[in-house]
Amino acid sequence: MFGPTWQPAALVVALKNLLLSGKMASNVEAPERWYLALLGFAEHFRTSSPPKIRLCVHCLQAVFQFKPPQRIEARTHLQLGSVLYHHTKNSELARSHLEKAVRGV
Repeated sequence: MFGPTWQPAALVVALKNLLLSGKMASNVEAPERWYLALLGFAEHFRTSSPPKIRLCVHCLQAVFQFKPPQRIEARTHLQLGSVLYHHTKNSELARSHLEKAVRGV
């Protein structure tokens, strides 16, 4: 579905189309649906064999495109910081996300 030049904006557009089509569970409120879908994509990419960390990070970054509530934003910063810390050499970016998570709580 996503090629090597895939961008977070493409996932946001695809997700919005999916939400508007009504193909996701109707018992979950709309703000929770996009969040759960993005988390599901991120987890899928993270646990793939081999892991697709770049796509996982793109999914988590796409959460911010929806202007999430503070709790979700803090949680996403925590998840991003954790993934970046464990799977990349960019410790400054990981630290930045972890600090934003602490401030957002």
